[in-house]
Amino acid sequence: MSVSHPSSGPTSGKLVFDPEVFRRGYNRESFQFAHKLSSEPLLQVESLLRLAQRLPQHKVGWHRADISMGTSFYEAQHLHPTELPLEQALKDIEVSGSYVLLRNPEVDPEYGEFLGPLWDEIAALSEPIDPGMCYKGCFIFIASPRAVTPFHIDRVMNFHCQIIGSKTIYLWDPQDRVALPRNVLEHCVADPYSGYHPPFEEAFKERAAACPQEPGIGVHHPWAAPHAVSNGDQVSVSLAVTYRSAASVKKAALLRANYSLRKRGMTPTPPGESRLKDFGKLVAYKSLMRLRGTPVTSET
Repeated sequence: MSVSHPSSGPTSGKLVFDPEVFRRGYNRESFQFAHKLSSEPLLQVESLLRLAQRLPQHKVGWHRADISMGTSFYEAQHLHPTELPLEQALKDIEVSGSYVLLRNPEVDPEYGEFLGPLWDEIAALSEPIDPGMCYKGCFIFIASPRAVTPFHIDRVMNFHCQIIGSKTIYLWDPQDRVALPRNVLEHCVADPYSGYHPPFEEAFKERAAACPQEPGIGVHHPWAAPHAVSNGDQVSVSLAVTYRSAASVKKAALLRANYSLRKRGMTPTPPGESRLKDFGKLVAYKSLMRLRGTPVTSET
């Protein structure tokens, strides 16, 4: 996976993209870009503490920062809990050894007004090549020095913006079938909250693009690109602007169908290899969901 240098093209908003770099790399490979968010008062630690206290409890998670890249990202709060209350973890973030995640800050009216235009800025370039932006959500990460984010995949497109501090994001090619075999990808997409996570080997790091991040720099994560993060020696604050598209929702449904077929001993074709087989799998998958009374969404 190649990594472009941060773009410095013209922009009237907070995100600074080179349109050609965006078109060439979008959802295929990582590329870095510039942004104008680092001085925003709403993204400073003091403001984020107040936000964390306002958000619904299930939107806030925190755990120890000294974990390995091989642990389960989704189970980290249960596997590596901290005895510190949230307020202390954030107030003393420089020394508390904590990793705090704020999910969907846009549900807060003040943050919703601030964050909403960021999707519009991305959509101006993404919609012509990947229409149907949906399931929009932001995530804010506040972490102590040298915190680690485990190896995992997201079922979204991600524009990750570094606000405070430095880190290295390791990003793998989403087509890397050594780091992310097909059956592992299918399992991760079909059953993301079961505790299952993609197995990590230290040798995988040699296959990743190392993307240094500092305030004012961001990096694009393609859909389902494996990644892990190692923070620098300062407190880190970052913002992930994420969403799905019509094509990614369809691909997720096909991967769930493949997961079901593989559990029955079959070897399904990957999405995109056969339009006829993809069509048949989608029809069968949607029919099964309806029989179960389960809404057919990107989460089913």
